[in-house]
Amino acid sequence: MKLFKTFCFIFFVALLSGNAVLARKSYRHEALKAQHERDTATWMKALKFYGDSLSEAGEFNASDSILIRAVSLAVATADRYETGILYNLLATNASYSGNRPLALSYYHKALKEFYDIRNADKVAMIMMNMGSEYEYAGNLKLAIAYKLKALENKIASGNRRNLDYYYQHIGQLFKETDADKWEKYVRKAYEVSKTLEDSRFHTKAAIFNDLGGICKLRGRNDEALAWYDSMLHISVANKYLTGQGTAYSNRSLLYMSQQKYDKALNDILKAISIADSTGKVYAQILDRIHAANILEKMKRFDLATQYATGALAKAKVLKYYPEEENQAHLALARIGEGSRNWKMAYEHYNAYKEGMDSLRSADVEKNMHDLEVKYQTAEKEKEIERLDYENRMKTIRLERWKMQLIMLAVVVLSLAAIWFLWSRRKLSENRKQQAELREKLLRSQMNPHFIFNTLNAINQYVQADKSSEASDYLT
Repeated sequence: MKLFKTFCFIFFVALLSGNAVLARKSYRHEALKAQHERDTATWMKALKFYGDSLSEAGEFNASDSILIRAVSLAVATADRYETGILYNLLATNASYSGNRPLALSYYHKALKEFYDIRNADKVAMIMMNMGSEYEYAGNLKLAIAYKLKALENKIASGNRRNLDYYYQHIGQLFKETDADKWEKYVRKAYEVSKTLEDSRFHTKAAIFNDLGGICKLRGRNDEALAWYDSMLHISVANKYLTGQGTAYSNRSLLYMSQQKYDKALNDILKAISIADSTGKVYAQILDRIHAANILEKMKRFDLATQYATGALAKAKVLKYYPEEENQAHLALARIGEGSRNWKMAYEHYNAYKEGMDSLRSADVEKNMHDLEVKYQTAEKEKEIERLDYENRMKTIRLERWKMQLIMLAVVVLSLAAIWFLWSRRKLSENRKQQAELREKLLRSQMNPHFIFNTLNAINQYVQADKSSEASDYLT
């Protein structure tokens, strides 16, 4: 029966892999077609989807080369939105590969692109991702600062889409320090998620995972198992391999705490298989350590040694997981003790102690680094505030210029109206004066002496029987 289940699981993973390969071929074909047609925008987007599909398959180097080509096209077409999206994808690749400095570098570039186009929703997304990166690095202060700022930008954007994601991720910050706050934010995320029609299954899976962890912490193991089962169900339904791997891993730990080692081992082996197929390095290391611890409890020391050694080798190569490297040494020390291999136990326990001492001394350096990062962050925030101030001043000056232009137009129109009215009045007065002048002239022509002399002359013509002359005189 177990063999049949294992076969079904392998077949399912192979089927998903086959579909992913077909999708990648389709994206590659679209990219080549757009390149041939010199359609830059379509070419860039096809490369983006192709690079993202390679990332999902764990082929991060190949994905990076494709995405970097897409960035050059986005920059050439001055598409700052797509440039920001592409930098975010590159940052995600770097993060999954364990290269946090490179991830943060790409995130800063993405943040600038979205900030310059005043896209508060995407600014919130990038700041949330940066907060997660600092969280993984163990810098909770910066993680809290970035994520709270992200939530502030998200609410300010007015876009409620994925709002549950923000509450869930902020809750994660209190997972190790304040269980009540953790539960408060996760419950808020769960309630918000139920009100969103387009809530993403990734976020729902993460919420179920957190609720399972909270219930486990509270000692409600049956309820915790129910939440992990819900997470596994939604992840399988949506072919979400990362969610499946996390659900198997966490459910395995719960079974281990209940001393159900067979079930724990079955789940952790599935988690390891998924981590290997998706290229999630951190999960590959951590799940192998969990498998070693389970096998040590089952007294299967040889196989336990293989998994612990594999985890240690991966952690040493990457050098970004010193805590996990120490856990691998501790697991090997316990295996050596259980198998009575005292040399192995002694060497790995000493390595574990030295690693812990290094971490403690590194805390001092980390505090200095934190101060430096805080200073750099403060300077960047000052720069952002300065840009905000300049933009506000530009807006104020523009509004002031518009107001002055309107006032000038009003003054000019008023003067024109006054001049027009004055001109009409002046014209009216001139016409009135001319009329009065004509009237005066007419009156002057109607002098009584002039009239009398005229009538007397006409009378003389009439008496002299010169009617034609009298008529001419009248005319």
